[in-house]
Amino acid sequence: MGLAGRELDVVRAVVGGSRDPKIALDLRLSPHTVHTYLDRVYRKLGVNGRCDLVLRVFAEYVSLFDTHSASEPL
Repeated sequence: MGLAGRELDVVRAVVGGSRDPKIALDLRLSPHTVHTYLDRVYRKLGVNGRCDLVLRVFAEYVSLFDTHSASEPL
């Protein structure tokens, strides 16, 4: 997806259902920094918010399995 390590950390937390204050606490970042990372992620992935972000991540995950036929082992 072309995201940096810390951006991925924030995305994982969002997908896991965490809100910005919890993400900041868990990752030892300021809430402003979390917001900045999210803005960058939204721009990089061309999404407009948390819901779009989660849908995009899910679509990327599902696409990993679309490249294999049902009879091939993963």
